[in-house]
Amino acid sequence: MVDRQFVLDEVTQPTLAERAYERLLEAIASGSFRSEQKLTVATLADQLGLSPTPINQALNRLVGEGFIRFVPRRGFFTTAITASRFSDTYDARLICELYGLKHLASEPVVHLVAQLKQLAEEYGRRWELEGPPSYLLEVDERFHLQIVVQSKNPLIIEFFRKLSVHRWEMYLQLYYTDKYRLRQTSRDEHYAIAGAIEDGDADRASALLVEHIGNAKSYLLELIARGQ
Repeated sequence: MVDRQFVLDEVTQPTLAERAYERLLEAIASGSFRSEQKLTVATLADQLGLSPTPINQALNRLVGEGFIRFVPRRGFFTTAITASRFSDTYDARLICELYGLKHLASEPVVHLVAQLKQLAEEYGRRWELEGPPSYLLEVDERFHLQIVVQSKNPLIIEFFRKLSVHRWEMYLQLYYTDKYRLRQTSRDEHYAIAGAIEDGDADRASALLVEHIGNAKSYLLELIARGQ
């Protein structure tokens, strides 16, 4: 008789390739790699304590998802931070968030509003402490994810999470290049979006969201242009 627990463990435990994928994705999101850095299978295998096979499988998966690129006869490389790639990422994120707002009930969503206001307040506190960029970005990401989750669409939510990795990677690269700090006005923009949702005004919330994302995108595109 087959041990049922053994079968469950076999199904639920991540494979070596999945572990390698998660570790590499985390490294990309944390800005551990430089833009256009070559990624060597042997080096990564040594660093992660895994064999080359799962590393190679993970790298090919990351290529398919657009996180890195493969150049024949040269190997794997992180993708360059270009204005078009950055702009596409922010535009795709905005579409996900607008879709989330579209599925809000017409009446105020009390629990959601409380969460958004709490995250906006936490964002303000972290800005004043001038912590590392990831300290700010993490709470900002949770604010926007709460909006996307309202879509109740698991595919949209998963897509947004993958886009978030691109955003972290690009933002952290820019931060370490330009010593950029997020503006405190973003906290007030978060409050305004939460207020519109509280009033049940989805159109105003959408307009404020478009303005908020647009402001951040424009400023960061200026930093990219300045560094080129």
